[in-house]
Amino acid sequence: MADTRRSADELLGALIGLARATEGNEFLLTSETDHLIAHSLDQAANGSPAEHEACLARIAFEKQRLVPDCFRCGAPCGRTEDYGVSLLRTIQTASAQKRLQLLHALCALAAQFRQQHPTEAPNPPLGRFFRYALYAAGMDSWTEEDLAPVFAELAETEQKLADFKKASC
Repeated sequence: MADTRRSADELLGALIGLARATEGNEFLLTSETDHLIAHSLDQAANGSPAEHEACLARIAFEKQRLVPDCFRCGAPCGRTEDYGVSLLRTIQTASAQKRLQLLHALCALAAQFRQQHPTEAPNPPLGRFFRYALYAAGMDSWTEEDLAPVFAELAETEQKLADFKKASC
């Protein structure tokens, strides 16, 4: 179980790094980028360490595609580095706990989306929300107040997905 949590945390940290790499590179995003993010969020909650490793390899490839100069940089700034989710778990502040709560909610949202659309990429607004929320989860300087709009959008997004499920039944 500890290996699964460790590999899931590593996967979530890589997703935060990928979300950071998308900033300013929106013109390079494809539906496959959003599909990878949704699939990896689902796998972080429901996958095995082997499945996490497979997602990590795909995320590394996607990050290199989006920000190739970061991989050749002689003085890396760290902006697109993977985030230390396991370290976040050790921080006992309200903001850290809210960011962990956000990551958990994103995994659940992605799992729900993938249950309804197992092979499809999220629509552009949902893909943008996943990237935005992952970015926010990695912002150490954000307070609970800074995170409030992210949680408000999360609630709206969860409701839209629930409404879609009801309409399709």
